[in-house]
Amino acid sequence: MRADPDLLREIGSLRAQLHDLERRLGTARPAAVPDGPFDVLLSRVGDELVAFPLSWVEEVVAVAAMTPVPEAPPWLCGLLRVGEEVLPVLDVLGRIARRARTFALRDVVLVCNGGGRRVGLLVQDVLTVARVDPAELRDPTSEHLPQGPYLAGAFARPEGLALLFDVECLLSTSELPEIDAAEAPGGEDG
Repeated sequence: MRADPDLLREIGSLRAQLHDLERRLGTARPAAVPDGPFDVLLSRVGDELVAFPLSWVEEVVAVAAMTPVPEAPPWLCGLLRVGEEVLPVLDVLGRIARRARTFALRDVVLVCNGGGRRVGLLVQDVLTVARVDPAELRDPTSEHLPQGPYLAGAFARPEGLALLFDVECLLSTSELPEIDAAEAPGGEDG
């Protein structure tokens, strides 16, 4: 059964609105922020230093040719085959800027599992793994930083301020298609 794309967009919009209201009330607690110290994968996205909870990152793969998705939002690069699976690939910089970007061959894809859904996240560079204490996190709305319901906080690093992404929220607010393996490029029928 195929999900209705209009309903998926509306659900994503409602989740973003709910998150914004919870943040304004001070009751939002992103899924990306556990109670104690946790590890993140630091990456470079454009001029920004970004972090993804390491527990959500399964592997890092080289960028490869992707199959375009008709009428996709500008931050959806396309579909990428990783092993036997076809994943939608979201351009993190494109999501922040809300516009399409041409990816480079040196870019990499983080294969992540966000709330039971696997997806690729396109970044420009993977830097290192770092440990973050939740007490060190700053509210990104109090900084002059990119805004979005998927930002769980920001923290200081020697290289600069890092933006912590809530992968589950990023996926739920990005209008990503559901992939049916039989219909995917190179799937059972292709």
